[in-house]
Amino acid sequence: MLLISEKLKTAYPGGLIGAVLIKNASNSEFNTRLEKKKEELENDLRTKYENINRSDLSLTEPVRTYVNYYKRFKKTYHVLLQLESIILKKKSIPNVAPLVETMFMAELKNLLLTAGHDMDAVKLPIRVDLSRGNERYILLNGQEKGSYQSATVEKEYEEVHILPLHITPDDQKEVEELIYDYFNALEHKDYLNAWELMSTKYKSKYKDFNAYQNTQQNSNIESIKLTGIKGYIPPYKTEEFITAEVPEGVPTIWFEAYFELKLSRDDPIWVNGENERFVIVEKEDGVWKIGGLASSP
Repeated sequence: MLLISEKLKTAYPGGLIGAVLIKNASNSEFNTRLEKKKEELENDLRTKYENINRSDLSLTEPVRTYVNYYKRFKKTYHVLLQLESIILKKKSIPNVAPLVETMFMAELKNLLLTAGHDMDAVKLPIRVDLSRGNERYILLNGQEKGSYQSATVEKEYEEVHILPLHITPDDQKEVEELIYDYFNALEHKDYLNAWELMSTKYKSKYKDFNAYQNTQQNSNIESIKLTGIKGYIPPYKTEEFITAEVPEGVPTIWFEAYFELKLSRDDPIWVNGENERFVIVEKEDGVWKIGGLASSP
C-alpha cells in the first residue's frame, strides 16, 4: 500500500514515514468526549512546557529536525506555531470537524507532521517520493495548491499564509451590520428581532420562538451591550492552521465580539463585565444570519 522511492531513501537516510487506516470514523459536528480530550491535552501541554520559551521549544526533538528542514524553504514549522498558540498564548484547540481536530491533536501531542486523506479518493499504491516542484494537489477546502494568489500577513514572529476566502466587501459590511443589529436587539430585549436575525440551524436549538423568548427572559443576564468587534481569519483558512489577523484590504466575515454583561448571579459561562465570543454567521437564501456565539474560532 505504501511505496517509498529509492531517491527519497538516499536523500533522507533514516527517515521514517507511518500510515494509519481508520474506517467508519464519525465526523459529526460536535462530540462531548472529544471536547474533554481536547481540554485534557491543552492542560497537559501547558504543564509539560510550563517554563519553556519559543527558542527552547525549537531546540527540542523532533521539532528541531523539522525547523531545520523548513528553513531550507524559508518556512516555519507550523506545528511549532500551533504548539506556541496553545501553551504560550493560551489559545484553545479550534472547533472545525472531529477528524481534523483529532489529527491536529495528534500533531500537538507527538509533534510529528501529520496529514489526513480520504481513502475513497486515494489511488493505491501510495507512492512517497521527492517533489519535482511542478506538482498540483487539492487542499481540504477543495482549492488547488499552487494555482492561487495567497495573501501574506506578519503575525508576531511568523508569516501566516491565507487561503482563498471568496469574501466580498459587501459580505463584510452585511455581517458587521448583522452583528450590531443582533446585539442591539438583545440590549433592548427585542427578542423577536433577534430571533429573525438567527439562522435556521441556530433557531433549531429551541422548540419555537416562545421557548427562545422564555429562555432569554429567565436567564441571569440583566443587561448586555456590545462594545466592539474585531475581524480575524480562522485557522482552517490558513496554511499554518492558526488564527490570523486580517491583512489590510482583505474582507472577512469572521468577527470576535466584545460585550459588557450585567449578571444577577454567578454563571459558569459568563462573567460580570467584559466578555468576548467568536460570532458564527451563516448565509441563508443570500442573506447572512447569526449562527451562534462560540468560545473558540
